[in-house]
Amino acid sequence: MVKKKKQTKKKKTTIKNNNAIIKELKKITLGIIILVFIVATVAMIADFYISEISEDKIAEKTKKTETKETDKKSTEKKTKKSLEKAKTESEKKKAKDEEASSKVRFEVFDDDTSSIPSKIHVKDPVIVLPVIKKNGLPLVAIIIDDIGYSRRNTRTIALLDKNITFAVLPFSPHGTEMAAELHNNEHQIMLHLPMEPVEYPSVDSGPGSLLADMTPDQLILQLRKNLDAIPYIVGVNNHMGSKLTSMSSKMNQIFSILKQRDLFFIDSITTGRTKCASAAALLNVSFGQRDIFIDNIQDSEYIMGQIKQLIEKAQKNGSAIGIAHPYGATAETLKKNMPWIKKKVQLVPASVLTAKLSG
Repeated sequence: MVKKKKQTKKKKTTIKNNNAIIKELKKITLGIIILVFIVATVAMIADFYISEISEDKIAEKTKKTETKETDKKSTEKKTKKSLEKAKTESEKKKAKDEEASSKVRFEVFDDDTSSIPSKIHVKDPVIVLPVIKKNGLPLVAIIIDDIGYSRRNTRTIALLDKNITFAVLPFSPHGTEMAAELHNNEHQIMLHLPMEPVEYPSVDSGPGSLLADMTPDQLILQLRKNLDAIPYIVGVNNHMGSKLTSMSSKMNQIFSILKQRDLFFIDSITTGRTKCASAAALLNVSFGQRDIFIDNIQDSEYIMGQIKQLIEKAQKNGSAIGIAHPYGATAETLKKNMPWIKKKVQLVPASVLTAKLSG
């Protein structure tokens, strides 16, 4: 009986212990489940935040990329606009230069061959030029005035023959540049010297003009500035000057400086009262004068007629000097007819057709 009680008590103790173990196992299991849940929750939360951060980074990166692309497109657009603007401005400037060069800025003396001798327009000195022929042809000098505005037409004419002479206006937009370029291409360079016309001030001869009311000191100072403004000059001709060239005292002052610098002078003859030849004779300056204005009317047919007159004068006298300008019509007519011109005459630099005067 006692033994049975002991066994029963032992059994109860075992059951009790087993229940305690089961209870502890349940607690542990529950703890593990709770821990797993917590870990899973934390993992989910972490994954959510990491995903959010990644998305933010991707979005930020995408935004930066888009911004860069936008900036790039904006820069390209601005660059394109700048280039278009620069091109437009360049074209406008070019058009402005061409327009400026197309305006008549020179003074033309209306030739009257019935009353004006073919050579000199003053009584005292006379030009004695030898009748020189090269290859059996009479000599012709073509001087292109008003250089410093139209670069395109100037370059077109320059390509036609190295013996074409160019007279450059002082203080013109492209004068210095064109003088250097033409000199490097073996062309003779002259200063196209602005002088006061009879119509001044309604007709302005431009920057650097020598005016009738200047004192001798003022006149010589301005003349020296003009001579220094254009490189490579070997001679001078007058731009306008119908008033100034008729004044002996002024021309004597001018020719005294030309003598010092060993420069020749070619009279464009814008007045029949010119005193240039007298001053040249007095100061012993090499001198020549214009025979024909080639393009005082900007029309191809007219220009061709003037060229023919120039050739006829050269054939008659042995030589002749023509003055033209860098107009489109002039460049086109000379280019088209240059082969024919060269069959008729020998082109020479302007200096060849100058000489000391005897009175």
